[in-house]
Amino acid sequence: MSQPTVKSLAIGLTIDDDGLHLGDIIPDDVKRQRLDVERNTLEGWSQSARHKLLCEFAARYLPRLFDAWKKNKGALNSHMCMLNYLVSNGIPYFTRFIKQPVAQNMVAIQLERMATSNDYPSGYDAQDLGEIAQFLSSILMYQGADDAAPAHVKVVLPKLKTVMQRYRDGFADETAERCYDYLRGDPISQMMHDTIKKKINEDMNKCGVETCEATVKTHPMKGCAKCRVARYCGPEHQKQAWKKHKTVCFPCDF
Repeated sequence: MSQPTVKSLAIGLTIDDDGLHLGDIIPDDVKRQRLDVERNTLEGWSQSARHKLLCEFAARYLPRLFDAWKKNKGALNSHMCMLNYLVSNGIPYFTRFIKQPVAQNMVAIQLERMATSNDYPSGYDAQDLGEIAQFLSSILMYQGADDAAPAHVKVVLPKLKTVMQRYRDGFADETAERCYDYLRGDPISQMMHDTIKKKINEDMNKCGVETCEATVKTHPMKGCAKCRVARYCGPEHQKQAWKKHKTVCFPCDF
């Protein structure tokens, strides 16, 4: 298989114009198999090269990817796996997108799917179960569970417990336990989630020059007009950061 590109990822997920007509024809498990191959290849790339490609993909396709995920079904699907790959790689475009009004019900949707799925957790292997819980844990960190239906939370908790008991001391156990502790109101888990969320928000709202301590609370910040992700305390620091920032700066409309 050739090297992954932004377009090949989008076509494989049937969210590019050249693949939209195949969305209802290609089974989701085929899309997911192709995505797994491309993700495995990307893991062999340097961190900077992988980050650049994923930033461009997110800037161009995140709204379409989100819409496709909402239309898809099941606790695990190809579009969820790609969303999870973006957030697990720390892509700042995802952080910006998940704060948009259109994305505010992600936790509620994922919990409903996990609660109502007859295949979860018994129909998935350890890796898949780990990815499902990793995705839920990540979006819980951004959004919390206040909008989730209590009935869905009540059903999901014993399912997560089953995963923890079946796959001890592994990826599935670790990620399921994070979700389980948060959803049952464990104060340490919620404090950890809040601390990570605070750090992400601070990084998004500080000057893009690493040595600068200016934030939106201390200075009037100017956002990059192109990507709308990076912020700077002034023209001098925006110019100083451009050499590094330009590699991950792509136009986005969200």
